[in-house]
Amino acid sequence: MSAGLFGLPAGFRLRELELLSILGGGKRSLVYKAYDHALNRHVAVKEFLPVDHVRRDLAHVEARQEQRESFERGLARFISEARIMTRFNHPVLRGAFSLIQENGTAYIVMPYYDGTTLREMTNNGFRAKNMEDIFSFLLPILSGLSYLYNAGYGHYCISPDNILVREDGTPVLLDFGAVGELGQSAEECLLTELIPGFAAPEQYGHGETCLGVWTDIYAFSAVAYHMVTGLAPPPAVSRIAHDALKPLASLASPGLPSALLEVFERGLAIEAKARPRDIVSFANALQEAAYRAISQSARPESARILAADAAVSAFSPRIRRILQFAWNLREKIHPGART
Repeated sequence: MSAGLFGLPAGFRLRELELLSILGGGKRSLVYKAYDHALNRHVAVKEFLPVDHVRRDLAHVEARQEQRESFERGLARFISEARIMTRFNHPVLRGAFSLIQENGTAYIVMPYYDGTTLREMTNNGFRAKNMEDIFSFLLPILSGLSYLYNAGYGHYCISPDNILVREDGTPVLLDFGAVGELGQSAEECLLTELIPGFAAPEQYGHGETCLGVWTDIYAFSAVAYHMVTGLAPPPAVSRIAHDALKPLASLASPGLPSALLEVFERGLAIEAKARPRDIVSFANALQEAAYRAISQSARPESARILAADAAVSAFSPRIRRILQFAWNLREKIHPGART
């Protein structure tokens, strides 16, 4: 059953918040656009609403008797999600303003952003055709993930539906319902809504017993695959039995270098140990692929001096932005790293 059928009506007041419309949701929660009359701003409000486990009487939510224990576990997890989100202070990670516990459930009050999801963009025909298309979306996300890992958490639910592209073109990573500590098992993270094509094999119990950075690298690489092709990779469970993943080089625009595509294909390895194990290794591989591609296409005299940082000035503004962005990211993640 759709959570939207259980949604609160427009005009409903939740303390100082007036709900305006339903933005989206799934089997576990519902997100509203709302207006905060106390602070005169729009906000997003996420309501814990596992539709298969509850009954709603007007605003009040009550767990079905046979689902009460599961509801209470999910509610505790939802509250934990809110408390983790309040710690975020990064432009790519949507944090939380506050938590409201009312009506037998809980609500997370979050920033509201105008924009469109990456999924909607690809549905409307967007495809990544060059390195700038890839890096302008994904390097900020990688920077946000690094911030998350430094706090000791993994996202574990990266997908095109959970990346919002704001009106100024900057991406924001949404939905921290699956967030968990690095090193936890999939069972400990209580993952109930895996997204086929973007969930890693270990989230289905294959191979690696713990989730970690390598789990998000799989999903991150799957998002890159989606940006290039408009398709999701085959679900991990089917790849385990028979890997029908088509090589990116056979589907990608000629403007995307093979070295970069190979980095994402390594990120999509079925076995977790075959993927980069940390964010530094992954960021290094991305930057090195960019340098290699540019050096191969540069004039010979430029290629010979590419190793020097000053050589970046020899390239177009677009390429300089890519390289500088990659360098800044590596310095944030791993100060002093060298190419």
